[in-house]
Amino acid sequence: VQQLTTRRRAAVITGFAHGCFHLPLILFATTYDTGGSRWIAAPVAVGVITAGGVFYAWLRDRAHTVWPVAIAHNVVNTVFDLGAASVVATSGWNLSYVAGETGFATLGACTALAVLLLWRAQTWRSTDEPDPVNAPVHSGAL
Repeated sequence: VQQLTTRRRAAVITGFAHGCFHLPLILFATTYDTGGSRWIAAPVAVGVITAGGVFYAWLRDRAHTVWPVAIAHNVVNTVFDLGAASVVATSGWNLSYVAGETGFATLGACTALAVLLLWRAQTWRSTDEPDPVNAPVHSGAL
């Protein structure tokens, strides 16, 4: 995807594709059986995974290999599992709408990190990609 568009856009596109890849598991299987509505869990999970995909793309572009991404993905899944196991909630939907891949708190944190990376990451500042934040203003004369 990076050959077709900017690396920042490619990060969002591949993150979204990764999120959509999880939709059958969220909507039809019991893998994401959180106790909450699947119609709320599905878009939140896709949002979390899309934002996480920006982080994974940043890791990949910074390290020039997929191994840190594979390790980070495993760590994230483990943290979600351990976090969900350690929280005491009065019902399943309380936890599903706050924490984990279907939680709004997770969505907020992941989105904030993704926006920060998309806006400030030095890895994506190069001469082959225009930088919309620091681009010089042209007077229109060629």
